[in-house]
Amino acid sequence: MRSGVGNDADGPPGRRSSVVTPRPRLSGGLSARALQNLALAGLAWFLVIAIALTGWFVVVVPLRADILDNDLTLIYIGVRIALEHG
Repeated sequence: MRSGVGNDADGPPGRRSSVVTPRPRLSGGLSARALQNLALAGLAWFLVIAIALTGWFVVVVPLRADILDNDLTLIYIGVRIALEHG
């Protein structure tokens, strides 16, 4: 906007430099609700995969291994012996 006192801060007449050209949006033109749904779906998939991998390593892998070849078994046996013998 030009002032009446001779301030040419906005450039030559007929052209406004204060108008900013819009940059392309990272969202690709999706609405805020669609972006929120997309983020929640991504979080849900991440949690499903994390829970599945945790369940696999906590339940399935120990069941396939030799149960007596485990440090926790030796600790349990030691604790039982200590409790029984005082």
